Amino acid sequence: MDGIADAARADRTFPKDGAHEAVRAQLRGQQADGDAFAAVDDAGSDWMAI
Repeated sequence: MDGIADAARADRTFPKDGAHEAVRAQLRGQQADGDAFAAVDDAGSDWMAI
């Protein structure tokens, strides 16, 4: 997840509100690897469990 956080800090267009689908769309646009999507999905699941 650190890689995603680093990318978010470096990219002015990264969706800072943290909306799950917006983050996934950003990752798709940057052709991120499957690990990045898995990390976002895990974080989303954790958030929904709260």
